[in-house]
Amino acid sequence: MSELYFKKFPTISYSNSICTDITKRVVAIAPLRYAPIAYEKYTIKSESRADMIASNYYDDPYYEWLLYLTNGIIDPYYDWNLSSSDFYSHIIQKYGSLSIATKKVKYYINNWVNDDTEITTAAYNSYLPYDHRKYYTPNYDMGSQIISYKRKQDDTTKNTNKIISMGITITAGNGYSVGETVDILNVNTTVGEGEIEYANTTNIRIKNISGNTSATNTIRGDNSNTLATITSSTVQFENITNAEAVYWNPVYFYDYEIELNEQNKNIKLLNNNYALQTAEQLRKVLKS
Repeated sequence: MSELYFKKFPTISYSNSICTDITKRVVAIAPLRYAPIAYEKYTIKSESRADMIASNYYDDPYYEWLLYLTNGIIDPYYDWNLSSSDFYSHIIQKYGSLSIATKKVKYYINNWVNDDTEITTAAYNSYLPYDHRKYYTPNYDMGSQIISYKRKQDDTTKNTNKIISMGITITAGNGYSVGETVDILNVNTTVGEGEIEYANTTNIRIKNISGNTSATNTIRGDNSNTLATITSSTVQFENITNAEAVYWNPVYFYDYEIELNEQNKNIKLLNNNYALQTAEQLRKVLKS
């Protein structure tokens, strides 16, 4: 962030030295903050930095601070749209590997957006299980008569689908760690996945589960490489039944991070006519 931004901050005496008081904080100054006419929408193009946009729009690269201020950006790196290479590095640093980020579930979301199927009234009344009817809404004709049913527009999310408690016998490794993703194996074939919520040497709980979790399978930790035989398997909590899983999609952390990064492309630019006024008001607020 530009040093000129911090020159507007007051100074304090600290340890016999004069320091900039960075504990001060400001937001976009009213009435401009609530005046849509004072802003224009802008989409950050790949590899564009804040100082580059400020230079092009305000004719001054040091006005990058104004972009951060008007968009509520606190972290000028991670709150800004990351390039492909920076995004990849961010994923590796945060999750340990790309494979873990693409495997670890953030939450589950109702998938009505991707389902345009319509079912007849006969199918709804005769064949659709009662517990599934909450996922549908009626279509009416001009005379208010139901002619079919379609998926209900519902953006509900759930933090996990189910939690299973397992008894285990460790055969290799030093044990599982909380947050670790795991593969459930039948011989050498992966038949299920999950994430460790709790673990000791004889029992584990896993969440965000897919596939076959029955006893007699084995379970392998992606980070610890611990391998254990599953001796028992009990459902402790169930948000989404196996029958209703068709109405839900997992959102993985990788997809979640991509969405956040894409959202960071869309910013607003304070009209150039107000830039000097805002800078002066900022100086007065911080010095008061």
